[in-house]
Amino acid sequence: MGAGLIPLPTARIKVNGALSTSFPISNGTRQGCPLSPLLFTLSLEPFLEAVRRNPAIPGLQGVNRSHKVTAYADDLLLFLTDARQSLLAVVGAFEVYGKLAGLKINMSKSEILNVSVPDGEAVGIRDVFPFHWCDAKMKYLGTWLSPTLQDLFALNFLPLLGMIRDDLKIWNTKFLSWMGRVAVFKMNVLPHILYLLQTVPVTIPGSFFKSFQSEMIKFVWAGRKPRLRLAVLCRPKEAGGMPLPDLLAYYRAAQLNRLVDWSSATGRRGWLDLEGTDLGVPLWTLPWLPHQAVPNAARTHPLIGNTLRLWDRLKFSHALSSSPSPLLPLTSNPLFAPGVRTSLRRHLVEGNRLLTMHVAHIPTLAA
Repeated sequence: MGAGLIPLPTARIKVNGALSTSFPISNGTRQGCPLSPLLFTLSLEPFLEAVRRNPAIPGLQGVNRSHKVTAYADDLLLFLTDARQSLLAVVGAFEVYGKLAGLKINMSKSEILNVSVPDGEAVGIRDVFPFHWCDAKMKYLGTWLSPTLQDLFALNFLPLLGMIRDDLKIWNTKFLSWMGRVAVFKMNVLPHILYLLQTVPVTIPGSFFKSFQSEMIKFVWAGRKPRLRLAVLCRPKEAGGMPLPDLLAYYRAAQLNRLVDWSSATGRRGWLDLEGTDLGVPLWTLPWLPHQAVPNAARTHPLIGNTLRLWDRLKFSHALSSSPSPLLPLTSNPLFAPGVRTSLRRHLVEGNRLLTMHVAHIPTLAA
């Protein structure tokens, strides 16, 4: 069975309504071709590796490695701790890469968000480098970033309510059934809020959920008085519901999903390494430690502390964990200072995560 030859793509140019003859395209890919992002990723990787290997660009130090740059297609985010020295090295890397790849960075559209540079030094940097300087916030991949984590809720979630109201006003002009309105809410509104819940895991006050529910109910009932309770509307169809999304349940699920990431032994997510810095214990131990053993740095952290507080409220009410838990760590546990000898730990478990369930006999009920 012979393999067929794949013909080269062709194109025609239309000028004033007249089409040219077809000509083969021997360079590049068609618009929308799934090969395009893969090729771009391969072409960008040498630049990213040059930044990672450059000692003149010190990044943020995590638990196990240094973090200098993150990339999503052509959207780059660099973490620079020595601003002046690092920026010189980054601009030089851009120039070398541009000559080799035939690409050019638009400096006027590139932005800097100052997190820790003193004001006097920041003024000097502004005069030297042609980047746009962001005073209080910077947008990356649809999310507003700020110098302090405490500002993330106001920057990201509060404007979302206004966007939802404006969007639903447009849909209110359409003739839609109840189920059609629920579908619009799920397809048009819910993805926006779910993205933020997963990428900005901050504390959300109850007033936000009430405002969200108010907009949802007002839209579903077209501004009329509701004839069914919200709890009924949120039920599955099989149980007589519509079903409307329960934002509070989504919020809790997004927060608890962070515990899954913390506990993953194979995860290579960069945010895990950064978030676990200066806590005193590894992230994976936090959900299972007794309250008095959780370091103050973790309990007061704007993101980690919020997740732990929610976990403490839900783990018993939803029967998610017993106390003590079989997952109670015997390594990296401040209340178990002696620890376990390395030779014994290796005999009991692979890796460094020795848990109570690895050494204790846990009886099970007979079937």
